[in-house]
Amino acid sequence: MKYEKIIDDKDLAKYVEAYNILTHVEYIIEDMLEEKRPISFCIDGDIFEGNTVKVRVLGDDKLCNSREHILGRNIEFVCEEEAECLNTSLSSILQKLFNAFYNITKTHLHKHLFEDVEYMEVVLAKGISIVVQGFEKTVYIPHIEDIVFIAHTHPRGYPPIPSKKDLLSMRDVIAGRGLGGCVHSAQGSFCMYRVGIPTWRDYESLTLSINRGGEIRDVCSSSLNIRCFTSFPTLDSI
Repeated sequence: MKYEKIIDDKDLAKYVEAYNILTHVEYIIEDMLEEKRPISFCIDGDIFEGNTVKVRVLGDDKLCNSREHILGRNIEFVCEEEAECLNTSLSSILQKLFNAFYNITKTHLHKHLFEDVEYMEVVLAKGISIVVQGFEKTVYIPHIEDIVFIAHTHPRGYPPIPSKKDLLSMRDVIAGRGLGGCVHSAQGSFCMYRVGIPTWRDYESLTLSINRGGEIRDVCSSSLNIRCFTSFPTLDSI
């Protein structure tokens, strides 16, 4: 395996910054609620561009009314007995972030989709990504901390069907509070990503399903807070 290049992309950096703010918010809310209940919150304001963001947390209003300064943004926390979310829920924001990382990594790796070896892009919390070259049927994640997202290619002629190792690598990124990962090929893509804050039960169910070596659709339906996406025709039933 060898390093191919470092990518410094302004759009990528913007979405990584938003993701970092979101994970900080998640940790703060977990501390506020002391993990006594499922975490549910809405975000009012533009987490991608705005200077001030209001976070409405579903919970007793005695638990939180505070302000934090996170990565240059002013974050106001307000607890509400009933917090109605439209397009500002955690799952909807994570979906937007996934869409961004999916499209960005697919663009960065596009030229490698027709080669005979695999390539991997690793998106880091510092707002850059690195691309490494692997071998004909495998590529390894470099030992790097604070991974937000991973994506790797399958050589030309191969579909984007994930191997057991691929699925476990995506699980590990999610377990480290990253977003997830993708397999890209000339025939389409397969991705796994989080749409909530995964619980210990989510990880256990996902790991058992992967290790059983069953159908991919069963793996993808094993956890409430983890979702799959595919653009490969024979995987449409996931």
